[in-house]
Amino acid sequence: MLVADCNGFPIGHVFILFMDDEQGNKQAYLYSLRVMEMFHSQGVGTSLITEAETHVLARGYSYVTIAAAKTNHAARRLYERLGYEIFTDDRGEWSYTDHLGKVRHVKEPCWLLQKTIPMR
Repeated sequence: MLVADCNGFPIGHVFILFMDDEQGNKQAYLYSLRVMEMFHSQGVGTSLITEAETHVLARGYSYVTIAAAKTNHAARRLYERLGYEIFTDDRGEWSYTDHLGKVRHVKEPCWLLQKTIPMR
């Protein structure tokens, strides 16, 4: 998890999941990218993704995937501006247990975007 802060206060984050398949292919998945609304359009999301890509390369990975909700046009524009390309879509259905122990179901169709990061 990477965290962006402003004067010691967290204003954004992104998680990185490192995955290896049975054939030895390495892929990183960036997820849960969030930036507080008052900090949108100030480069925070770009900085988080760029820093995440640096960590991905440092671990020997160069293939990265990220998802954007089909209704989140700003996220899709950001990812495409940073070189990510749509390769498929996803139903975006999952569930989780909340703090009260109740199972919550989420349905958020999304685009899956990918990027190969060149070794620097």
